[in-house]
Amino acid sequence: MAFSADQDRDDHSSKAHEDTSGRCAPKTPSDIPDGHASFLANITEPYAYCRLVRDDNGTPCNWVVLDANEPLMDLLDVPDLAGKTFSEGDPRLGESMADALETCARVVTSGRAERVERYLPHLKKWLLMRIMSPAPDRFLTVFEDITELKQIEEALRVTQTTVDWAPDLVQWIDSNGKIVYANEANSRLLGYSREELLGMHIWDLDPDYSPERFYKDWGSVLARGTRLKETTLRGKDGREHPVEVASTNIDIGGERHGVTFIRDIAERKETEEALTRMRFSLDHIGDYLVWLDRTGRIVEVNESTCRALEYTREELLGMTIFDIDPLSNAYGSTREQGLEAYVGAWERYKTLGGGLYPTVHRAKSGRQIPIEANITFESFGGEEYQCSFCRDISERKALEQSLRATQISVDRSPDLIYWTDETGRIVYANEATRRLLGYSAKELESCYLWDFDPDLSPEAYQAAWKEAAEIHEAIYQEAVLVANDVSRHAVEITYSLIELQDRRLAVTFARDVTDRKKTEEKLRRSQHALDRIRDYPMWVGPGGAIVEVSESTCRALEYPREELIGMTIFDIDPNVYRDATDESGREISSTWGKYKVGDSVLFETQHRTKSGRLVPVEVGVSFVEFGGVEYQASFCRDISERKRLEESLRATQVSVDRAPDLVYWVDEAGCFAYVNEAACELLGYSNKELESLRLWDIAPDLSPTLFRDSWSEMTVDGEAAYTEATLLSRDGQQHEVEITRTFVELEGRRLAVMFARDVTERKKTEERLRLTRYALDRISDYPIWVAPGGRIAEVSESTCRQLGYTREEILGMTIFDIDPAAPRSEQHIPGQELAKAWEDRREGDSFVFETTHLTKSGVAIPVEVSISFVDFGGVEYQCSFCRDITERRR
Repeated sequence: MAFSADQDRDDHSSKAHEDTSGRCAPKTPSDIPDGHASFLANITEPYAYCRLVRDDNGTPCNWVVLDANEPLMDLLDVPDLAGKTFSEGDPRLGESMADALETCARVVTSGRAERVERYLPHLKKWLLMRIMSPAPDRFLTVFEDITELKQIEEALRVTQTTVDWAPDLVQWIDSNGKIVYANEANSRLLGYSREELLGMHIWDLDPDYSPERFYKDWGSVLARGTRLKETTLRGKDGREHPVEVASTNIDIGGERHGVTFIRDIAERKETEEALTRMRFSLDHIGDYLVWLDRTGRIVEVNESTCRALEYTREELLGMTIFDIDPLSNAYGSTREQGLEAYVGAWERYKTLGGGLYPTVHRAKSGRQIPIEANITFESFGGEEYQCSFCRDISERKALEQSLRATQISVDRSPDLIYWTDETGRIVYANEATRRLLGYSAKELESCYLWDFDPDLSPEAYQAAWKEAAEIHEAIYQEAVLVANDVSRHAVEITYSLIELQDRRLAVTFARDVTDRKKTEEKLRRSQHALDRIRDYPMWVGPGGAIVEVSESTCRALEYPREELIGMTIFDIDPNVYRDATDESGREISSTWGKYKVGDSVLFETQHRTKSGRLVPVEVGVSFVEFGGVEYQASFCRDISERKRLEESLRATQVSVDRAPDLVYWVDEAGCFAYVNEAACELLGYSNKELESLRLWDIAPDLSPTLFRDSWSEMTVDGEAAYTEATLLSRDGQQHEVEITRTFVELEGRRLAVMFARDVTERKKTEERLRLTRYALDRISDYPIWVAPGGRIAEVSESTCRQLGYTREEILGMTIFDIDPAAPRSEQHIPGQELAKAWEDRREGDSFVFETTHLTKSGVAIPVEVSISFVDFGGVEYQCSFCRDITERRR
């Protein structure tokens, strides 16, 4: 940090004093040194410069705001904070920020910057707080409003749930015909688990499909984009299901995949509509690099920068930061003023040692890209440069979510988690420990482990510590803990020793085993997770030599500890090169100096295991000095699963938004919680307009009373319900729709998920079919449809009346049963008896002849038969219209 210790030495030695009520009282805002005040005057982001207040024991008990700028007042909606605590500025604000005291105190103590998120209920805002300590007992907090990003995360979860609960089957197919994704509907219909389906090919499910046919269709889908067909799928129990399949293809990570939406049509009596047509694309953009000189000129970029900003390398190297960062133009009204202000900002950032700063980049097409720039400063050949790693903020949010989940899992774990030092003193205890023992966190910090364990003495603790240090493994045992209310709790504990910041600590996980049967399964899951923890540490010396690893490192990289200690970082990281030397002439990577600027850095790379497998990892690097030697401490996390999840979430979002069917979510009040593009297009409303309407505003047959009555009768059982309804669009046009409805519970909120398909045209077609059938049933001529082999496939009511048979009886007969003179082939080959003989007689597509039909009573009727040949679904039928010519014969 740029603040000198001399500027704030007097403040560091000062303490809080007691007011008349006995509470900690802060000093006045006049505590700000002149050097700090001039620095704060140049910060444009919302900030608060604060002093940590301690009680007479030196324990942090509050903080006072020494200075805060206008953007922060506007963000927090308070008139003034200078010289006040947050509670004095607004009691609601103080309540929301109360638990941040521990974090602020930790930053002041360690000197390491931290980030924390807080929700302000009274303002309905999420804030990101970046806290750093520029001087003893002083900390600077820079605030960022992340409310909109939180809403985006919620939308992604809604989209994922929509696809998982979709009643239709959704499958993703690779170029070899292998199923790489299948939703829950596949398991419900076909009886296979999702794991079994992911190991199968599509021709394993479709008895009429072959690999050769797949590759032919694959080329067709790639050429035309979409394909619609009907086929049959065979379930695990051998039962076949007729389905309608809509196929398309997408590009994921440079590979083509087929996406199919499959609808079961076995029980659907009145549906002959194409299933799903969708098209989406996926483009993963990684971090990109921008190097600047002191004038703002761009001096170096990489290929990902060109892809992200849509410029060629030559174009970017002829530009400045003012050309791609519209916010940098806010420094001044002219380019000269902007450059002068830019140089000032350069010095401020350099004083702070770089860091993470949000901004916006403008692509060549004018597209605005919100990014977070990780800024460091480097010197080469006597020239100083600013190196910025730029990342799309959406990528960062995924990481922050993972980190928040980890923090919450420890703090709110139902198991007891506490840390003790070598003397037996408790240095950390989670909520479950405090709850069980009945002590506050502050009370526990002054206690020793034997204060709660009556069977443990200081001597026994030292012996257990020595044993744990010798075996280097977790130790399991049972004990009894006595709470503040003297209640006794039998617990099963697991403890081991770790090294943290040059300090050895015992980490203990304890679980109440009173109900032993219920907790055994939880213990096994916890142990399984601990044995396979994802993150693994590595300590690297200046020459790139690996000097220390953990067991998790050995498991992740598939090497024994002895082999890893004899290797260098260049052996496992293909992205790090020997391109520099240290003072002793040893080969090192230039990235050593780059990462050394600042307290720590977070980046992504790849590690190569002993088997040669490349694993994408996220590495957090810090620099620590021991015995005059500087080491690089890295914590590495395998992010393979996260990468796959991010791709799945983005694909799922696009799949639902661009589905051809209407998809909308309705809550208990009838309000729209989500609508897709197809719903907006059919109804003629924008997404925002529909969110202000109720379901009965677009459904003329539905009233608020009917909606509430039907809602109360519904149950969330995971089963889909089918119905038909009429929707009213904005222009007054009515649309007949077929609705598939199911219900989900999402974060304690019950929602109805509707999948609707416009069947207006199908209804009109069905009406025409019914009128046609009505006419056929009442004409004097009677039709007979004959399939290959002579089987009667269809008749009308007039046919039944004329021949005296019921419809069911006729459909079980052949043409030879009613027409003895029907021609047969000489070979009597099944399926060819009628086809070949009639082929010899017909001339063109139809012909007329006379014959005799036998009624059920045995009466022979002379008839004139007009035959036409019609092809349906690849099968040729003979359509005959028969006329009784008895009168004409007479």
